[in-house]
Amino acid sequence: MSFGPFGGRRRDGSKDPMSRPTTPFRLGATDQAPRLCYRAALDAWSMLWPCRACGGAELPLLARPHADDLPDATSELRAHGCPGCETRRRRVRAGGEPDVWYDAIVTSWVVRVEAPGRRASAILPLEIPWFDAPFAVIDQAAADLLFAGDALCADEEPDDQPTP
Repeated sequence: MSFGPFGGRRRDGSKDPMSRPTTPFRLGATDQAPRLCYRAALDAWSMLWPCRACGGAELPLLARPHADDLPDATSELRAHGCPGCETRRRRVRAGGEPDVWYDAIVTSWVVRVEAPGRRASAILPLEIPWFDAPFAVIDQAAADLLFAGDALCADEEPDDQPTP
């Protein structure tokens, strides 16, 4: 985030010493390993994932790790690969079967839905912002979205209608 109308610069073009960089990765730390970050103002944890290829991602976390858990949580999340790069790969992939992934651009889990009768697809957010959300919650939200049309567009009459 940059503050002010000039993106962290003063009117005369000099750098404002009180401004913050636009992302945590503009600090020149793209060679570092992913790390956990606590934001006291938000009372929230996130994973800062630096990456040379895509610029990195900040992933909000549901978990509230203790100091003893930090090394384990960091190594577990590192095993996934860069979420920013994965987001870009999946966004350009052609449609097909429904696909669910964490999208680092919209900072939410998303599902790709194929348009009926077309070769196009849409990426719809599930509005689950946490990278480490339980898979059961993610799968249920995706299924609810994918099959909502079935419940709304029932063509058949129910079999158990009362007879006069």
